[in-house]
Amino acid sequence: MQAQIAVIGKYVVAGQDIDRGTLITRDMLSHREGNLGDLAAQALTQQDEVVGLVAQRAVRAGSTFQAHFLKAPQVVRRGERVTVIAQGAGFRVSREGEALADGAQGERIRVRFDTRELVTARIVGQGTLVIDF
Repeated sequence: MQAQIAVIGKYVVAGQDIDRGTLITRDMLSHREGNLGDLAAQALTQQDEVVGLVAQRAVRAGSTFQAHFLKAPQVVRRGERVTVIAQGAGFRVSREGEALADGAQGERIRVRFDTRELVTARIVGQGTLVIDF
């Protein structure tokens, strides 16, 4: 006896052609229903997994989104003045420095302070980085 199992559900697709470098918004998306097992292994199925990311390549209308087609937007630019917050149990200190690289939310980049001291910190928001102790 042979059996075929299908998982039917809704998944997100591009509702329009999306150019490379475009920040994806909710109004650019559409939903489709079908066999989720037929989707590629890295297919993103939920709207929240796609919205707010930047297309690394052009996406045709009706296409599914692959994780490697998208990236987080840059929230820190090289040369930008940023705030670095060092925090740990019972303390929190902030200091201004210069970002030495572009970076997206969650990435770690190097920052130089006016004293020429270098640190590596994690980006947590627009112009804000954190060092946890």
